[in-house]
Amino acid sequence: MLLRLLIDLFLLRAWPYRHAIESPSATWYVSGFLFLTGVFYGLLVAAFQRAIGGELRGVPVDHIPGSILYGGNLVSGILIAVMVHAGIAIIAWLMAKGVGGPGLMGWVYKATAYLLPLGIPALPMLALSAAAATATAPLPAFPMEETYLPLALLSLVLFLGGLFLALRETQQIGPKRAAGAVALFTVFCYAIFLIL
Repeated sequence: MLLRLLIDLFLLRAWPYRHAIESPSATWYVSGFLFLTGVFYGLLVAAFQRAIGGELRGVPVDHIPGSILYGGNLVSGILIAVMVHAGIAIIAWLMAKGVGGPGLMGWVYKATAYLLPLGIPALPMLALSAAAATATAPLPAFPMEETYLPLALLSLVLFLGGLFLALRETQQIGPKRAAGAVALFTVFCYAIFLIL
């Protein structure tokens, strides 16, 4: 069931988003997607920090035990995944209301959690950016580093396509309204990134 769900998510099919709002097991999937995305992100950040070296808050990375470095980033990664998902759900809900959808925050919350696996290809680039921001040493070359940006762009396209399907299913709106909500979502998020 999980494999079929993941395949259908990456093939941009609508069925997973119906599953998110109709299946009693969806709550478990939501929790699992949040947990696994956060764990994967946290472990990648820790691995990049270890590879970059330098210092974290004045302490050389080489002197930080692996359990602390990886454990701390793992907990941080899970918390970041939860916060990012909450932000995505709120913005998607606002945009759905903005195009005349009923809102239905519970459905939007569940359906947007199903978008998290679509963000996994972007995690190496995001984790490297996070690790590089705290590094004091020059960045070494990483294996397959040239693939990080194309994977992140693929992830963005998949995410926006999935958001379109999620809004269609949760709001029961037509393709024009759903596309409008996705466009508004994209513009809003881009404006936030410009401020940062």
